[in-house]
Amino acid sequence: GERRGGDFESFDGPGGPGGMGDGPEGREGTREREPMTLSPEERTLIIDMLLATRPGLGERLARVESEKPGEFDAMIQRSAPQFMRMIDEKRRDPAMFEAKRAMFETEFAARRMAREVRAGGKDPTPEQIDQLKAALNKQYDARLKVEEEMLRKMREQIAKSDERRQKMDAERDAHIEKGLKELLERGGEDRPGGPGTRPPPQNMQP
Repeated sequence: GERRGGDFESFDGPGGPGGMGDGPEGREGTREREPMTLSPEERTLIIDMLLATRPGLGERLARVESEKPGEFDAMIQRSAPQFMRMIDEKRRDPAMFEAKRAMFETEFAARRMAREVRAGGKDPTPEQIDQLKAALNKQYDARLKVEEEMLRKMREQIAKSDERRQKMDAERDAHIEKGLKELLERGGEDRPGGPGTRPPPQNMQP
């Protein structure tokens, strides 16, 4: 049914109905937020993701954008916090972004199909069962792809950590000599990490 926003029906954003749940990134958290300043690219991405998760919204979006631009802008502003995490990810990791977008699209496609079957008021036909299974298989493949991308990122992080460790090992003698010199010159002044060492990289600090 119609919800807050007039001509707009509230959409199911990433993570399920109402976005990412109650809290800073979900429906309840957005009520206290100041309006966000969106770049043209961010605005376009939010509209694209709205259409991807709610294809039936396209005609209403176009109508309200033309007839009630103020209401259209307000809806985009309300939607922004739920999608900004994905927009940031698109900049940092396009492959992961595309994998997650496919996961959301296939999930909503399966939900829409199930609603249509239930709306008929009858038991699903064998053909409808096959279609639902096919939709669920697509959704499962998309989820597996997200897991693969997560593993890729983990392997990249492990490779970088191993590279740092090898570099430290190769530079051992130089660091020992530097640490010895500092100890002798500064009289053993305490230094976090021990003599001749540098603080760990920022992403490794507690």
